[in-house]
Amino acid sequence: MKNKGILVSLISQLIVYGVANLFLFLLLSPEKIALASFWVSWSFTFPFCLITTILITLYSLKLENQIISKLPLILAIQYSAVIIYLIAGLILMFCGPNSSKPAWLTESVITAIYFILILYALVSSNYISKSIKYTKGKVFYIRSLQTEIDNCISMVSDKAIAQSLMALSEKIRFSDPMSNDSLKQREETIQNLINEIVTNITNETLVTVPSLISKVSIEIDARNNLCKTLK
Repeated sequence: MKNKGILVSLISQLIVYGVANLFLFLLLSPEKIALASFWVSWSFTFPFCLITTILITLYSLKLENQIISKLPLILAIQYSAVIIYLIAGLILMFCGPNSSKPAWLTESVITAIYFILILYALVSSNYISKSIKYTKGKVFYIRSLQTEIDNCISMVSDKAIAQSLMALSEKIRFSDPMSNDSLKQREETIQNLINEIVTNITNETLVTVPSLISKVSIEIDARNNLCKTLK
């Protein structure tokens, strides 16, 4: 659906360009069309804008770029630039100055601002998307632990152990979601203990499960306290 919207935008721009060119070449006199200022303005307004739009469209169609931190800002800049180029170009083409300098100056300023904004948009959106991906990777640890414990609860018939597992799941759920390199060793210990719990419950050997749950609970508390000191 998103790809269709992007393609519709491109097709809409082509239609607008076609109609605009039809009016231009019908309404303007041959003398104005022959001016260098006309062709400078026309080149930026139509071919240049069309090329940049196609490039942005190809960029937008890539699945990895279709995220909230990238497309809205980049597309907003692109289509704002198209409108500005169109307005400035039509004014210059209809006014038809004899010298091409006004056209070159106007189009150069618009292009410079456009490139700077696109550059900042690409850099900032890439930074934000990488930050989001990094954060998701860090919080995955806690979510995966809770999922493993939750899966074990339905496998246990002993009410006391099931309640202990539910309490542990809640403790994990409300733990600090952010990981850190300083926590690596302690988190590996927690993961190993939970792996033991999963293995014992799967093999229906529940004797050591309560003590393992207690150890995990202690390790989780220690980890969360260490998280606080790292902030």
